[in-house]
Amino acid sequence: MAACIRGPRTLANSSELNHKTNSASNYKAFIKTYSKWVNHYLEKARSKKLIQDLQADLTDGVLLADVIEAVTSHKVPNINRKPKTATQMCENIQACLCFLEQLGIALDGINVREVREGNLKAILGLIFGLSVHKQRQKQQQQQQSPQHQQTPPPVQHVAVERDKAQRHSASGQESGLTK
Repeated sequence: MAACIRGPRTLANSSELNHKTNSASNYKAFIKTYSKWVNHYLEKARSKKLIQDLQADLTDGVLLADVIEAVTSHKVPNINRKPKTATQMCENIQACLCFLEQLGIALDGINVREVREGNLKAILGLIFGLSVHKQRQKQQQQQQSPQHQQTPPPVQHVAVERDKAQRHSASGQESGLTK
């Protein structure tokens, strides 16, 4: 029985201490980076509310829906904008998760309870999925845009030629007047 009783644990190994410290600081870095990324899209969408606390701010599903709408440019259906009960908040989160699945965003087992309880790992995973989706959208747009940029619109060509002709005729008229 005496073998089971331990005194306070000490970190004799400095690498164990560094691992725990680095892990915590990496987590903080992820939170800061993802919060800035989310707020960037919320600002672009002119949202009235920004993320202050990633763990707490998404738990009613309203701001989560705003984030999804800002990133995807699609409206999340069936969101109760002023949820009063835990059930309404869970329904909002469920609507968001279903919407993300319809877009093909991998949720890797993230569920309503985890988001509602502010599970940071689940929330970071959700935002990571959104960021991957946004990257794919941008890549598709970049692949399509060079096709449109290769052929200049004919209106520009006509306008340039017209301006040249006008300048040429004006210089010819001026030279005729001076002679």
